[in-house]
Amino acid sequence: MKSLTIKARLVITLGVAILLLVAIGVMGVVSLGKVKEELRTVYEDRTIPLDQLAGIDRLILLNRLLISRAVLSENREVSRANAEAVEANIASISDIWDAYMSTWLTTEERRLADQFAAQRKLFVTQGLQPAIALLRDGQHAEARRHVLNRMETLRKYVLNERDENKKSPA
Repeated sequence: MKSLTIKARLVITLGVAILLLVAIGVMGVVSLGKVKEELRTVYEDRTIPLDQLAGIDRLILLNRLLISRAVLSENREVSRANAEAVEANIASISDIWDAYMSTWLTTEERRLADQFAAQRKLFVTQGLQPAIALLRDGQHAEARRHVLNRMETLRKYVLNERDENKKSPA
């Protein structure tokens, strides 16, 4: 080392420092690529499904509101229009649900999703569809009883069930 001049020592030191800086920069760029991919996964597997579930929740609430307004109005035209809107919302919910189920789900999420799908099917087939049929037939009093009794029981079961030990209202 004694035979190296100060200039040579400085060039070697500076060269090593530059190589270390380039290596650190390359590691940073590679890490950013990995972080970008992980964030994309979070967005696709968590954020989009969260938006889908919020959309389903909004449409379920809208269906309840539409049915209630139809029952309270006792106007055939309002009942018909609301029944059509509820049917369109049921189809939209099914489309959104299919898209949600095609995303990556954990075992627990899959179990809860399957449970919700069964509960929703019950709510649609035994709650919404009979109410729509009654409203279309102009049977507002019977539709009102159905909404207040059967649909309310089903709604509580579908939207509030968190305990696996609760019994189905079927």
